[in-house]
Amino acid sequence: MSVQTNLKFLLSQKNLNANSLSEITNGELPQPTTRRIINGESENVRDKTLEKYARFFGVELADLKYGDVSRPKPTIVPDAHLTTFELWDDGTPMESDDIELPYFKEVCFSAGSGHSQVIEEQGRKLRFSKRTLKNAGVEPGDAACATNSGKSMENTILDGAAIGVDKSKQSIKDGKIYAFDHGGMLRVKRLYRQPFGAVKIVSDNPEYPEELMTADQWQNEVRLLGWVFWWSSVDKW
Repeated sequence: MSVQTNLKFLLSQKNLNANSLSEITNGELPQPTTRRIINGESENVRDKTLEKYARFFGVELADLKYGDVSRPKPTIVPDAHLTTFELWDDGTPMESDDIELPYFKEVCFSAGSGHSQVIEEQGRKLRFSKRTLKNAGVEPGDAACATNSGKSMENTILDGAAIGVDKSKQSIKDGKIYAFDHGGMLRVKRLYRQPFGAVKIVSDNPEYPEELMTADQWQNEVRLLGWVFWWSSVDKW
């Protein structure tokens, strides 16, 4: 088996592509390098580079280069950034590496106003690995979770997937994915700063048009929840 075939298999097992892999590793595994490997355009990739891929996917470097990683063998590290997830309650015992994170949810105001807001729901929690937070550089007290809704980000984050949010990241870094409260609606999008304080909102699904918010709209209509540092895979029928 070739590195090209093995990497394609490992990416498919995590529902990743070159773009999303670069995103969740903060550029450590850059999109151009991954794309060249899976397209067979890099004949002699340095071992130093391949070691990063092997470490992320939880395989041996020799297996990645010369083996067949599709054969039954533990290949996916249990606390990878893109994982299945399990909701739990107060009666579920925590393991040593577990931490409980609150969920963001949309709730309606009282008195039948019809208005809503996004709050942290302490009663609903997500079983999460402390090591995953550490690898992402996120402090436990700054982390929360939410559920992605809709297909606008489906090339990267599926409808119904759980997401991890770093609440400490309150400034926009162009092209990163953020969760934000837009008039009581929880939205997940890529954000880009624009002149005069405006913000461009971009979906990964090209069927959804870009949006441009003025500085006044952004300041008065939006509350930034934080940077999306992790998302789960989901099974669909």
